[in-house]
Amino acid sequence: MAKLSLNQAYEYARECHRRGALDEAVGVARQILSIDSKHWQALVLMGTIAGQKGRDEIALKHFKTAVKIQPGLSGRPTESRRGIPASWPNQGRDFSI
Repeated sequence: MAKLSLNQAYEYARECHRRGALDEAVGVARQILSIDSKHWQALVLMGTIAGQKGRDEIALKHFKTAVKIQPGLSGRPTESRRGIPASWPNQGRDFSI
């Protein structure tokens, strides 16, 4: 992969996720987190993919870490639910971790 900024790498990871290349998206997200362990968007993406793969405990761990870094994610449906699989309980409603 060409040298990308963290934001460009994150957008690439999101695009991989959108087209179903989950392993590639996870790989890019891991690279992002190896450079910036507080990149909350990469953590949300990791949590989303883990949830899609049925790895709910891992997903929750990533989401909890993201909320610790970006507390505004908790309790605001328009922001906090972005990236969380629709199959999860409370979709579209407030939640807290």
